[in-house]
Amino acid sequence: MPIRKDQPTIAVDENERIYVLDYKECHIKIFDRAGNHIKTFGRNGQGPGELEAPLSLSISNNNEIMVEDARIRRLHFFTLDGDYKSSVSTAIRFRMLKFNFDAHGNILCLNATNRATDILYEICLFDRQLNPIRTIASYIYPLSFSSMHVFTPMLHYSVYSDDSILYGFPDLYKLIIVDHYGHEVRSIEKEYSPIEVTAKELESFLKNFPSNANLRIPAFHNAYRYFTVDDKGRIFVQTWERSKNGRGYYQDIFDDTGEFIASIPLQVDPVLWKKNKLYTVEEDENGLQIMKRYKVLWQME
Repeated sequence: MPIRKDQPTIAVDENERIYVLDYKECHIKIFDRAGNHIKTFGRNGQGPGELEAPLSLSISNNNEIMVEDARIRRLHFFTLDGDYKSSVSTAIRFRMLKFNFDAHGNILCLNATNRATDILYEICLFDRQLNPIRTIASYIYPLSFSSMHVFTPMLHYSVYSDDSILYGFPDLYKLIIVDHYGHEVRSIEKEYSPIEVTAKELESFLKNFPSNANLRIPAFHNAYRYFTVDDKGRIFVQTWERSKNGRGYYQDIFDDTGEFIASIPLQVDPVLWKKNKLYTVEEDENGLQIMKRYKVLWQME
């Protein structure tokens, strides 16, 4: 099961307990703020509280964990101690991606609908039974279904603590912030120099496709890879520009008003920023994935 970079596999509660999703073992590990293991919950299966292909997790303001199970198309809900509460099927609602909570415990998700000549992306709000409440934002991406576009862009979104939403489609470097009802608050645009797709990147990508696949291969990457936001409203846009040593990418940073601050190289892919800490998943020399936490220090001139 491929994991998108903007799928949250780490969550942190207000007491800074850390919840790490292990999609291969089909469970969630809980650690205290010092990194000590508290417990593990969930296991492989299709029964109550069991997981088949967990893809992402998030925590609500009401201290509830939501886990997306991609293979059986269900959302599972747990207490912060890992006790199973309930599940709901997502199979009745088209192609639903990237789930999250709003401030009231309702469910946000990304709907993707394939149409004759395009894909309609919609950020939608549902109640706990997945009854629709409203569409927050939408984006239409023209697409030819006679061939597959290598590095096809995807609509991204992140939720702020005040329930406003940041979204963007990386065919352009434009980010839009809307309130809980979908009314635009502000937009952010930045000039950028397109980054060429390298032969090494293409070779790695094409391993997933048969040799006779009909593919459209772009010369340049999209405007950015994905973005994250922290609990202070700062935006971190991971670009396709490699750091000097080739071990990471540059992050464009914007403040909570949308003002550009700086562009810095990071050797890790950000998963979550909270209380001036960065949480990420890295791979060691043996290919094992390790969750790491970094302290973030801000020096303003």
